[in-house]
Amino acid sequence: MTTSLTGAFRRLALPVILASLVAGCLYWPIERGEELGQEGRWEEAVRAFQEAVRNDPRNTEARLGLARAMMEAADQLVKQGQELERADRLSDAAAVYRRALSYNGEHQGALTGLDRLARAAAVKEKLGRARERMAQGEWRAAQAEVHAALRLDPENGPAKALRQEIAIKLATEVAPSRVDTDPERLAQQLFATKPVTLRFRDTDIKEVLEVFARTAGVNIFTDEALQPKRITTFFQNLSLREAFNLILTSNRLFAKKVAENTVIVVPDNPGKRQQYDELMVQTFYLTDADAKVVVNLVRTILNTRQVFVNEKLNALVIRETPEKIELARKVLEANDRGVAEVEIDLEVLEIDRQSVQNLGIDLAPRSYSVTLGFPTDIPVSDFFNTIQTGSVVNITNPSLILNLVKNDGFTNIIANPTVRILDRQKARLLVGERRPFQISQFTSVPAVAGTSSTTPTGAVTTTQTNVEYRDLGLKMTLTPTVHLNGEVTVELNFEISAAGAPIAGISGGELLPPVNTRNLDTFIKVKNGETRLLGGLFQDVEAASNSKIPFLADIPWLGRLFTSGNQERRRTDVLISLTPRIVKVLERPDPEIESFASGTADSFGPAAPAIPTPVAPPRPVAPTVQPPAGPGGPGPAAPGGATGPGPRP
Repeated sequence: MTTSLTGAFRRLALPVILASLVAGCLYWPIERGEELGQEGRWEEAVRAFQEAVRNDPRNTEARLGLARAMMEAADQLVKQGQELERADRLSDAAAVYRRALSYNGEHQGALTGLDRLARAAAVKEKLGRARERMAQGEWRAAQAEVHAALRLDPENGPAKALRQEIAIKLATEVAPSRVDTDPERLAQQLFATKPVTLRFRDTDIKEVLEVFARTAGVNIFTDEALQPKRITTFFQNLSLREAFNLILTSNRLFAKKVAENTVIVVPDNPGKRQQYDELMVQTFYLTDADAKVVVNLVRTILNTRQVFVNEKLNALVIRETPEKIELARKVLEANDRGVAEVEIDLEVLEIDRQSVQNLGIDLAPRSYSVTLGFPTDIPVSDFFNTIQTGSVVNITNPSLILNLVKNDGFTNIIANPTVRILDRQKARLLVGERRPFQISQFTSVPAVAGTSSTTPTGAVTTTQTNVEYRDLGLKMTLTPTVHLNGEVTVELNFEISAAGAPIAGISGGELLPPVNTRNLDTFIKVKNGETRLLGGLFQDVEAASNSKIPFLADIPWLGRLFTSGNQERRRTDVLISLTPRIVKVLERPDPEIESFASGTADSFGPAAPAIPTPVAPPRPVAPTVQPPAGPGGPGPAAPGGATGPGPRP
């Protein structure tokens, strides 16, 4: 007897001992993972929790610990990558960012860091090529490389410095690419930038112009409207061109070149500008911008009315001065850019709210953000099936919530489209049917003499019935706005409607169907590739059913004993999943097109034209000139007259 009891005890104790050993093997990695997490060693904690999940794939505690450890490990690695990036260890930072993505493939910090590193590497490569071109004297090619780098990173400091250096070099480059040995042309080129010193004291403006004509060896005519005016000024270490332009600007004059070595100086006013300015006609063909919209921009910026819109060709025809035409070219190039495009994944589901609440999920109308990543080898359905009653789990990953709801038996997928939309354009979606509705219109007309009226006032009421078709089902309008920082703002207008149970009409005769409608109008700002969930559009559905025993249920009074009724009330909710993905971003123009000099408020383009090329080599030294104020000085040019080069030694 004792032997049999001992054997039975062994048979009962063996499973208990084995279960204890299995539980110990399972919970030891969980405890180890929690200890590693408290120490901040999240990557090791991930491996410990993974071991626990392998031992028991349905254990809720192990799965939740693994999810949290993976999230914390990704955050920790992103911080390490940012520190390496600040230390200029870019290759190490990229490796750390990739490790973070292995734990959370949708971590925005890691994705942004890799994108930033890729752009930094491309900018560094382009700046290196630009410096090589500069060393070889290929300044235009170097400028193109710098512009390409600034398109990738508009705020890059070294690229801005190189752009400024190249711009100064190109602006001051006056010598030809080959060495010019012609003495006359070489003297003219040196004269254009040779510093001079000029002093005028109470000198008439026409005498000043005569000094410039004699010093530069050119002919200067004056317009008949130029009035006598005495000026006092002093120039030191200025080129003759700069001094000439300053004299014109400070005295509200402008110069018009009429020959290779001849200009005419004219008072600067609108009438004279119209008389002397030469106009040209330019046609600009637009690719992306709308000519009917851009025309207002051109008229406002250039202060011109001579602009015609060719709607058929989407082109602008402008008649203006060459300076304004050049400004119009830059303005149109900066604004005729390809717009951004975004692809939006939509999913609209109608769910049974009670069944979802039984799973412990609250779908209140709020937005979710992707902050949690799970390993792909763990089925989502298994994960939620292991959650015991009374457990509280905080999950902010909308993809997991969406998969759970779709796995429920009371879920109806209404629509699942993917639409591609241009920036700030509307996309409309309609999933449903067009149903006819009778629209009755009552009209009262005076009764005819000798007939009986149908109203106490003696009027006859006539009824006119028309049939009107209405769209029932799902109607949605999306308007995205793509921002330069990689975010998307979506304007969402949502409506879902269905015909309800018929009700009696006004006259109490024919039954009319009502329309049950649920609407949602909102703005959502989402990061590129991020999923947002919207819910909370409730609707109560009532259904009545009766069951009875044939024949017995038809017995008066007693039939109720053989009849049973069921009144069911069910609440449904609509869940909207929205995921935008930027397909194309705005193509920004080169920096010199985004910002450029446009003259003054009274003039466009250069402040004043340069003095023309002299007809003969000037004297090697331009001395200080003090024109006499008495009769012995040079005679003033009469209106419409000219001054020319003086005698030379």
